[in-house]
Amino acid sequence: MLRTLAFFAYLAVLMILTLLLFPLLWFVCAIGGSRAYDRAVGMITGGWARHLLWFGGVPVDVDRRARPPRDGPLCVVANHQGDADILLVVGFVPRLVGFIAKRELTRLPVISWWMRAMHCVFIERSSARQALAAIHQAVRRIRYGQAMILFPEGTRSRGRAMARFKPGSMKLAQDAEAPIMPVTIDGTYRLFEQRGVITPARVRLTLHPIVPAETVARLSRRELAACLEETIRAPLESPESG
Repeated sequence: MLRTLAFFAYLAVLMILTLLLFPLLWFVCAIGGSRAYDRAVGMITGGWARHLLWFGGVPVDVDRRARPPRDGPLCVVANHQGDADILLVVGFVPRLVGFIAKRELTRLPVISWWMRAMHCVFIERSSARQALAAIHQAVRRIRYGQAMILFPEGTRSRGRAMARFKPGSMKLAQDAEAPIMPVTIDGTYRLFEQRGVITPARVRLTLHPIVPAETVARLSRRELAACLEETIRAPLESPESG
């Protein structure tokens, strides 16, 4: 319990201290434009994500089978084991990656400000109309050249077993006409979900080769979901994993 309290206290302090960097980001944007701004935000958020995982006693093994493009549209598609998945992707995918989050998080000062800087999209799940508008906003952001992460299982598995990928989740990547980087997350459920407190554990992140936009467009949503699911599941079923 003390480790958990210390972790969240440290998170709060880190978020407050990083507020001092916002004037620098505005200056970078004014001088270098949106790409320079995104790279600066990616460096900062990636740095504190890696630092938080280190503070929580979480060594990370990264299997880089490919690197994402430095700029341009991209969907990162991953399995979803636990709350720490976002930290893992933000910290170890080498470019700025936003995500779709529930609208309630906009009420959190500092954290929501950084989420906006990362181009996250906030969704109102209780309203189908507003949820659809949020998806359209995410599509526009990807087309503009930003990266977003999708979790096609729809919820945390809280373990190594993967749920089937929902074909409807492929709509975002196909509408955005974006390439996809499949990512396998292994072990994050041990960090919090397994015991309900912050627990040190080794995790592994596998960055798979990019699926080109032409392939994403050519396959049906069901075919694409099945293809990505197979790719992402493979490292979890490898004899060397576990």
